[in-house]
Amino acid sequence: MAGDLKFTGKMGADLTVEQGHEAFQLSALNGLSLLRSIKGDLGRIKRIHRLEGTGGATPDFVDMPLALNGASHLINT
Repeated sequence: MAGDLKFTGKMGADLTVEQGHEAFQLSALNGLSLLRSIKGDLGRIKRIHRLEGTGGATPDFVDMPLALNGASHLINT
């Protein structure tokens, strides 16, 4: 359903690294959609200088960089 959250919970408990990767990728797609609505055309975006991300995780979850790659791989292609 539109507006429903696709991913809920914490990585390391409720979500796998792969699900975290997909969640960050979806977040990046939403950000690109917002940029397109502001600029009218993503071709007008010349460079994204910095990409940061945070996500809920258990204290022992050490694979946040692997999950965040979902966004960075999308942005850098």
